[in-house]
Amino acid sequence: LAESQVVQESLEIPGSDIHLMYHSSRAKGYYSTIQLQLTPEVLPESLVRVHLVISIEGVQEERVFEADPNIKYTYAWDRLNIYRQRVYGVTTATIKVGYEYKKCSMVWHVQTAKVAGHDMVLSDIGGWNLDVQHKYNFHEGILQKGDGTNIYLKYKPLVVTTLMGDGQQRQLECPDSECNGPAIKKSLLAPKSLTV
Repeated sequence: LAESQVVQESLEIPGSDIHLMYHSSRAKGYYSTIQLQLTPEVLPESLVRVHLVISIEGVQEERVFEADPNIKYTYAWDRLNIYRQRVYGVTTATIKVGYEYKKCSMVWHVQTAKVAGHDMVLSDIGGWNLDVQHKYNFHEGILQKGDGTNIYLKYKPLVVTTLMGDGQQRQLECPDSECNGPAIKKSLLAPKSLTV
């Protein structure tokens, strides 16, 4: 996966439909990156320096660049917070870019970016996972699938679907013709809970 700089490998387990999956983004030493374009190709003559401040989970990095055209910078985050603890799920990075001009105060541009932290361990068979084993990170609303993909349920729209009942309340005394049959087409008396 060239865009994310991730190596993925799949090995079929003989005699089954199950695959062993390796995904380098779940390995120790993988860094989440932010690609930044700090200056355009043509600069104002009065621009002297470019200041960069990136903050993620209490970790702050500051850089100062001489004013050059087309400055690009890649920030690599080790997915640890200020206390050197693993950060799980998705977190927000605050990026401040300051432009220092001659005889002028600094002009700051502030933006945020979503950055991936660690995934929860699925099966960890020597760094490999089974493609059929998934794990739900309920704190972050992320379904981590064994094939290496993530589904960010927290950012998906909420959907309500009728599983049973027609929306009408039935009478306490219920003849067989009204109470028997597929539940999705019948009126319910007073549903309290549902187990799926």
